[in-house]
Amino acid sequence: MSGSASREIAISRLREGVLEPISLYVALEPGTRADFEVVARASLEFAITLREVAYVIDPSIELRIEIESGTPGSISLNSILRFLNVTDQKGRLNIKAIALGVGAFFFHETTVWRYDKILDHAFTPQEKAQFTQAEMEEIARKTADAIQRRVGAPQAERVYRELQADPAISGVTVTRGPETEVVLSNIVPRSDFTARSGALRQEIENGSKRTRDELSTLELISRNSPGHLVRGGIDRSRLSTDQRVNGTAR
Repeated sequence: MSGSASREIAISRLREGVLEPISLYVALEPGTRADFEVVARASLEFAITLREVAYVIDPSIELRIEIESGTPGSISLNSILRFLNVTDQKGRLNIKAIALGVGAFFFHETTVWRYDKILDHAFTPQEKAQFTQAEMEEIARKTADAIQRRVGAPQAERVYRELQADPAISGVTVTRGPETEVVLSNIVPRSDFTARSGALRQEIENGSKRTRDELSTLELISRNSPGHLVRGGIDRSRLSTDQRVNGTAR
């Protein structure tokens, strides 16, 4: 097969598949423009997050993330998720769960992402007509399970770390595409970026690790040098038996 024919086949395939619009909306301070490199890196991390969630929910899905268009004012990174090998209803349910699973990381109100809240609030009237009640329950279950397992969380945290590097960026959220109006209450404010980036959790984990390491060191000293453990600047080996037993050393 010639190179030209192969390319035509590839192009033809790119026109197929099931489409799911999704946009990473970046809010800016009035009168400012975003740093191109920061947004580019955040976009790549967002794409990695999408792929991670998609793979865990349905490893068989073949996903292509496509650029849709730009939006004036602020920045809306409009994209289309093209699922090339989805042909049945089960695959369509998984697509919806993937979109919701990613969106959970970029909504200010995180309590909406419990099973019951997903079932009550995550479906548009069109989707309620498209899916049966049982299918919506299945989507909500898969989404809630992915969120509880923190699927995609490390990747989403990197999006926040990248966005935090640009002081012009005041918030971020995800919408259902360029035609969807941004709900201001959904925007995660810049003040939440540090927590969302995993920095606070990392500090706590590092602190716990330091504590464990210190305890391990003390245990190692004690085990390798019985009676010679130094605490509070006092060499216990130099104390008299009465001092050790009666606790007169301070």
